[in-house]
Amino acid sequence: FPSHDRRHLISFLQDTPFFAELSRHIHKAPTRALPTAAVAFNEKTDELVLYWNPDFFAKLSDREVRGVITHEYYHLVFGHLYGRRRTPPQLWNVATDLAINSIIIDAARTASSTLRGDRPLPEFALVPGVFPKHPEGREFTKEEKEGMKLAEIIAKLPPMKSSEWYYEKIKEECPEAAQGQIS
Repeated sequence: FPSHDRRHLISFLQDTPFFAELSRHIHKAPTRALPTAAVAFNEKTDELVLYWNPDFFAKLSDREVRGVITHEYYHLVFGHLYGRRRTPPQLWNVATDLAINSIIIDAARTASSTLRGDRPLPEFALVPGVFPKHPEGREFTKEEKEGMKLAEIIAKLPPMKSSEWYYEKIKEECPEAAQGQIS
């Protein structure tokens, strides 16, 4: 992280020793090739990498930055990149995001009252039981909403289930998602 963005990482790591230790083993690489952030294994360098878009992070509150970093690190903690992968990968990513964000939202609800006014994740993060928001912050048009079967399913899902549970439920409710045709 550049020096002006390190304050997010430093305060996050001071408050979360578990993630601080994990973070020591993860290379951080800014990129504008991704819209938000992602973790991956770089086979060429034989290391885990947190890729993050500086433009995206610049728009987030401190708490949302912490939430995004936590979200990405949970992908590693829960083995979503390796031992627990499913096909198609787009559906697996939605399912893992729902499980992780459910944990982050639940933890925020139980956090001290001083934190409750600030969102723990960006507004467009996928959350079980909530119709997804547009990444640009605008409302979806009526026409856009009509073609969003997956969003309708997400809005009806309960919180605090495993990635596998969300994956199987979405496949059951939306067979086209099982074919990699997510909308």
